[in-house]
Amino acid sequence: MKWLRLLFISLLTVACFKKPKEDVFTRESDVLSDSSSLRLRAEQHYRKNEYQDAISGYSALLRIDSLNGQFYYRRAYSYLQTDSFSNAITDFEKSILLGYKVPQSYFAMGSIYTMDVETIRNDSLAILYFERCLAIDPSFEKARVLLKHLYTNKQRL
Repeated sequence: MKWLRLLFISLLTVACFKKPKEDVFTRESDVLSDSSSLRLRAEQHYRKNEYQDAISGYSALLRIDSLNGQFYYRRAYSYLQTDSFSNAITDFEKSILLGYKVPQSYFAMGSIYTMDVETIRNDSLAILYFERCLAIDPSFEKARVLLKHLYTNKQRL
């Protein structure tokens, strides 16, 4: 019986000195507030063509919301502007998987593979991505023009 009383007193002591639970709604609103200001800053850098800062901003936002296709798309575009082609391709692929600006992402990937950079140039992949772009959006004229150009060059070889 004595051990039962000691157990009861121990539990009561722990319960009395336990930290109060943090308010879940406060934490969620803090995260939402932080992400809103982060988003605003990332978008400002993006619009001002400050692509390195935009990459940092969108990377932080993706740590909060990894299922946001717009963040991947804009970070991909920013990577493209800083000549970080492999990172751009990876993020364009993620924006496609998330259903954000799919034809534009395919077009951008096709465009990357048409660049005259030895490690990047791949006409077969460029054709594949331009065809995927046009399959989704047949009115995407830039993709049609570049695809025609690639086919013409391929026939000359």
